Amino acid sequence: MNTPAVASIIREGKTHLIDNVIQTSSGNNMTLLENHLADLYKQGKISKQAALAYAIRPNEIKRLIE
Repeated sequence: MNTPAVASIIREGKTHLIDNVIQTSSGNNMTLLENHLADLYKQGKISKQAALAYAIRPNEIKRLIE
């Protein structure tokens, strides 16, 4: 999503900070993949194995679902 904050980070070459913007921009319907996968798991829509398989950061999934 091209928000002013994300655009600024990209212009400045600080793309490693995009996750931080996503985490603090939930009001803009932004969410990290791991948060969404954990929600799907908690709703019983996917298995733990599926959540871990699709996660970019599996350790974050483990933290969120335990």
